[in-house]
Amino acid sequence: MDYDCREYGRQIREAQRANEALDKAGEKVYADAGERLCKVRKEERFAPVYTLCLYHGEEAWDGPRSLKDMMDFGDEEPEEGDRQTWEECFADYPLRLVSACEPMDCSGFRTSLRDLFEILPYRRDKERLKELLERNPAYRRMDEETARTIGVLMGIKNFGENEERFKTEEGYDMCQAIREMMEDSRQEGIAEGEARGEARGEARGEARGEARGEIKGSASQIIEIIDNIRKELHCSLEKACKVGGKTQAEYQQAKVICRKP
Repeated sequence: MDYDCREYGRQIREAQRANEALDKAGEKVYADAGERLCKVRKEERFAPVYTLCLYHGEEAWDGPRSLKDMMDFGDEEPEEGDRQTWEECFADYPLRLVSACEPMDCSGFRTSLRDLFEILPYRRDKERLKELLERNPAYRRMDEETARTIGVLMGIKNFGENEERFKTEEGYDMCQAIREMMEDSRQEGIAEGEARGEARGEARGEARGEARGEIKGSASQIIEIIDNIRKELHCSLEKACKVGGKTQAEYQQAKVICRKP
């Protein structure tokens, strides 16, 4: 809305300056005192302003779609009390949203914007993207500006640096660029999966090694305590285990663990 107001303000100021200049030159510009006061003539008309908001994110748009969506009319239900009255009297202002992640009717476009808006909703749908590239030959001969825009919004890595590879006599072959992007993504997915598998394997191996080390360390400690008691007291294994608070079975199991590699 702010953009629209600024543009209308610019047009009005421009008309006022032109009328003021003619008036100072001695020409009859204004029909009455009212026109002279505001410096705008009744018959004057201005160019309409249509501001579009282009949302090219991959997630669905969940923000407001009009000025009313941003207003607080109270906590009552929309059809009850003062809230309904306020909403009915409110001068709403729509947000003319072009959401790139939502399929739209692009038949009204007469420039390459049609091809741009048509391809963006399929960034995450590989099958539909392939179908579109196969049935629409326009993507094999894109103009430079549209090709670069598609390269950025489709996430084609280093397209700006390698764009000459996709340039043909008719234009830029974005079909090839997108196919290479999809193949790169597939290879990256495979590499990432392998890396995750290796990381999980290493983590599991480390965890098992640590657990074995802890068990073996605990077993060594039991053996050391019982052996020291027997040495100091010159007693039997049974008595040493009682003094050490362990059973003979625990002592024998500890010896078995310590013999394992």
